[in-house]
Amino acid sequence: MRGHMKKCIRKAAAAVLSAALLVTSESPAFAQNIQQTAVPADVITEQSRLEDGIAQTGYISDSFSEKRQEVQKEDTEGLLKSAAEQLPGQYRTQQLPAVRNQGGYGTCWAFSTIACMEINLMKKGYGETDLSELQLIYFATHSVKDKLGGLTGDDYVYTDTDINYLMRGGNYEMAVNTLSDWLSAAREESAPYETAADVLDTGLSDELAYADVAHLQNYRSYNLQNMEDVKQAVMDYGAVGISYYAYTYSGFASNQYYNADTAGYYCYDEQTTNHAVTVVGWDDDYPAQNFPTAPEGNGAWIVRNSWGSDFGEDGYFYISYYDQSLSGSAVAFEAEPADNYDNNYQYDGSAFAMMTGKQQFKAANVFTAKANENGTEQIAAASFEVMAKQMDYTVSIYTGLTDVDNPESGELKAQKSGSFSSGDKDNLLKTVAFDEPVTVNQGEIFSVVAAFAGSGGQSVMLYYDCARTLNGIQANCAAQPHQSYIYLNEYYGWSDYGNTNNTNFRIKAFTNNVAEPDTAVTAVKLNKHALELNWQQSEQLTAEVLPENAANKNVIWTSSDSGVAEVSQEGVVTAKGAGSAVITVETEDGKMQDSCTVTVKKPITDIKITGTGELKAGDKAALSVVILPQDTTDDTTVVWISSDTNIAAVDQNGLVTALSKGTVTITAKAGTHTAEHTLVITQAAPKPTESTTEATTEVTKPTQKPTESTTEATTEAPKPTQKPTEATTEATKPTESTTEVTKPSEQPTETPTQKPDTEPTKPDTEEKVVYEMRQDAEGVWHYYANDVIAADYCGMACNEYGWWYIQNGDVNFTYTGMACNEYGWWDFDNGMLDLTYTGMACNKYGWWYFTDGLLDLEYYGLGENEYGLWLYEDGRINFNYTGSITDGSQIYIIQKGYVTEISKVRCNLDPNDPYYNYEYAYRTGDTSVIKTDEQEAFFEGLSACLDAAFEYNTLFEQEKAVHDYMVLNSAYDYESYQNGTVPEVSHTAEGIFVYKTAVCDGYAGAFKLCMDILGIPCETITGTAGGIGHAWNAVMLDDEWYMVDVTWDDPVPDTPGQVLYGYFNITDEKMKQDHTYTSDITADGTKYYYLGMQENYFTDAEIDDYYAYISEKALETSGNVTITAMVESTDQEIDSEWLGTFTDSGRLEISYRELSLSVQWSGHIATFTWTLKR
Repeated sequence: MRGHMKKCIRKAAAAVLSAALLVTSESPAFAQNIQQTAVPADVITEQSRLEDGIAQTGYISDSFSEKRQEVQKEDTEGLLKSAAEQLPGQYRTQQLPAVRNQGGYGTCWAFSTIACMEINLMKKGYGETDLSELQLIYFATHSVKDKLGGLTGDDYVYTDTDINYLMRGGNYEMAVNTLSDWLSAAREESAPYETAADVLDTGLSDELAYADVAHLQNYRSYNLQNMEDVKQAVMDYGAVGISYYAYTYSGFASNQYYNADTAGYYCYDEQTTNHAVTVVGWDDDYPAQNFPTAPEGNGAWIVRNSWGSDFGEDGYFYISYYDQSLSGSAVAFEAEPADNYDNNYQYDGSAFAMMTGKQQFKAANVFTAKANENGTEQIAAASFEVMAKQMDYTVSIYTGLTDVDNPESGELKAQKSGSFSSGDKDNLLKTVAFDEPVTVNQGEIFSVVAAFAGSGGQSVMLYYDCARTLNGIQANCAAQPHQSYIYLNEYYGWSDYGNTNNTNFRIKAFTNNVAEPDTAVTAVKLNKHALELNWQQSEQLTAEVLPENAANKNVIWTSSDSGVAEVSQEGVVTAKGAGSAVITVETEDGKMQDSCTVTVKKPITDIKITGTGELKAGDKAALSVVILPQDTTDDTTVVWISSDTNIAAVDQNGLVTALSKGTVTITAKAGTHTAEHTLVITQAAPKPTESTTEATTEVTKPTQKPTESTTEATTEAPKPTQKPTEATTEATKPTESTTEVTKPSEQPTETPTQKPDTEPTKPDTEEKVVYEMRQDAEGVWHYYANDVIAADYCGMACNEYGWWYIQNGDVNFTYTGMACNEYGWWDFDNGMLDLTYTGMACNKYGWWYFTDGLLDLEYYGLGENEYGLWLYEDGRINFNYTGSITDGSQIYIIQKGYVTEISKVRCNLDPNDPYYNYEYAYRTGDTSVIKTDEQEAFFEGLSACLDAAFEYNTLFEQEKAVHDYMVLNSAYDYESYQNGTVPEVSHTAEGIFVYKTAVCDGYAGAFKLCMDILGIPCETITGTAGGIGHAWNAVMLDDEWYMVDVTWDDPVPDTPGQVLYGYFNITDEKMKQDHTYTSDITADGTKYYYLGMQENYFTDAEIDDYYAYISEKALETSGNVTITAMVESTDQEIDSEWLGTFTDSGRLEISYRELSLSVQWSGHIATFTWTLKR
């Protein structure tokens, strides 16, 4: 059945939508924003998390990928040119930064870009610089205001509510646009990648946009098929970025494309690129045999991945030269430290671009100097972005323009020429540095004129901004008159291209401020004077040195307590420990200061419970809780809770009192964190008498039908009023007699004639005491200690003929009853221990079960005397039990511990049913009908599910237990479904119970089998969901039918511990919102609609009750609180407008300091989680 595909798309909002390879994720790990269901057609989605055994990708082809592929297909002759004559056969860049890990997001494009930048800086000798991938991602999808105002009217914003921008994926085009605008390349500590989930909620400060420490200087793409050019680029720049098709379903394991043993990857068929990586070298002799399928020749690129150092060879692997998915470009980035230029004059602020051009033309941007108030600037360089194969270019600077519509009407102040040649049309961002800078004054108009001439009839295409919505980004662009010009020929002259087309060319000018020599610093101002951080959190402070044209703007950052907060010389504050510290910035010139008080809090990150895991009923034990970190600043008050106070109680100091046999969960809560501890309470060992000295001959072997009381007890057998002693000091375990015990010289008539198998022994004592039994002159048998009758001894003693009952120093041959020593309680008959007796015996505390003469306190089962069968539990008749037990094929009906009826086991399945033997084996315990290993595996899985159901008494509870067990212990066979290779077993109940994976009809079949065994009426319903075949179930409870779709309640990919209930016991009306079917069954039951039974469930008509519930729950505590509520959409699809109705914090009737909200949904049920800090 293929009905699960619709399920995947619809349920994607129940958690995170990933960003590469058309797989949705139900995992809520990153579900920080409002997410919806549909996956747009232009998204190549990403696999979920490495923890699920699936690696991550996230590359989306750029706008010109089709053109690139067309160019490559035209030139297939000599596809793999040999570079052996010009380049080495093996090469690897030596200086490389540490391998990074993109985690569960579709951000490979940013990691590859940043890796190229970092490697290029190292190759140039600037050392290792850890740049922030998160800052690049954020500002590639969120525009900010340009400091010089040149981007007015240009903006872009991420608008896709179906999938967040971290999951969406990206490409090198996005990276170049952002880097060239100077909106990224900050240090990692400014925007740590580990805070990505928080940034989805909070965003990044606009001030961080220009915290870059590196500038993109040049960028160029290369046709991957021109291997000579690509290899030369690796040697020149240190690395190039590429994209390929990454098959990630097997995570790091081998698959049809990847050999995990050799780290070799070869995609032998045409696949769409989906993952960006970084080439750092090559090996022409890398053996073709190292790939799962050998390509036509040797050779591979040495590639750096972004999946951490556990992948491949310390994070690196090999891609064959012949890989069929390498159909795009290789891109090279050249970077320089950000102090090379102070200002970026630009007009291109859109996220997207188009091209115009011809073989020969000129283009210009006209700017007004404004960066250095009351001072001058020097134009040091200019840049342009084109696509070309062969061209000559000349870049000129004109100042003092006399004609506002003629960029060349001023004085030519600087000019630089160059050429560009490649095997194909390649993208090029070129920065041209002038030999001598050009000085311009505040308010002076200047122009950057770029003249292009294609060689050999080739055209040159110049990029310009465009408005567009693509890849979830909505971009706008606008141009003002007198900004961008084009010169096509002498006839037309210069024309205002920007005014005509409302767009601007990607031509920029870079300047440096020139301070007046006598301008001294007068003040320094921080952007914040108070800052609150959590432990290990970082934030950027910025300092403004006044006046703007001060000659020396260098500052020094210090912290009053670096153990609390440390500060880098770029102003990045990092919280190190709880407390307060003052961050001070001081200017080199004038020693001017400003400060910011930083308060660092250490929130609770985890709590753990330590202590015993087992207690006996009646015992007490103290549990303790460890709160991490130990120096947290949060309230550390712990609230203790027992899941069942009938089994064990816990006070607010963690002291547990065990009350009765069972398993209980003890929960400790500190703030918003909880920890759970499982305690097993065992029954305290019953002791038949209060002490051996109290034993009398009145206790006799049963001669009448036992009742709940003996003649000494009340109508219900009482428990001992105090803990009985198990033995006297003289008592010993029945063993062989010691040498001190001698055979009686004259055997009494009552003396047993059977000699025991073993001789009794006695333990040594510090003082030598000789014990013996013998007759006195009158023939009475006594028990002697050092020849003195032990008149104060009552208990057990032995001679070579056995163990005997001693009362006040005399052998009591009339005693029939129980006595003990330190090894247990024993059964005596006519004064002698009967080691052969197995059966019942009693004292005033109840009836007990003996095995081979010894009281068996672990016995559970039936015992028989002349009056019938009795149920024993922990060795004692359980007069409180009324019910039934099954032993083999027999069912015993029990009334107050006494078996009143015996009947045969009845199975609900028909004997001809193929699953009948499994039910029979389960109900009777007779597993002889289970013949093969496969049948045994199925029986084991089915039994576990039925065990979960039989923990409950009502049919509804049993039905829910089966539903939950199947969801928690199996997973949808999505990989096989997507590949079109679903095995037959996945369509059956064996898929669920043996292989723990199935498709919809496997779920439906397994669920119906369990319902049939439980005696719950159930049918399989077939129809379609989203136009695709699908199967589910209908069940009857209390004469009403309900629809159940276990498949759609099982998250995909499988999420341990998560169960959905959107399709559990619902009506036809609800089911037909997204399922299509016809059936003779009318599902209109509502009594057992599970979600409707929850106090936090509302329909969308109950909006007032919903907000009242959130407010009420929030007021129950004065601290932080997390509240979850479910809302059902009754008559429309869930969309952003509908969600907005239930995310209006203004309707809460409470005050709060901070609020965060996440939304997940499955089908027509949305779950809102409010987290409020009071």
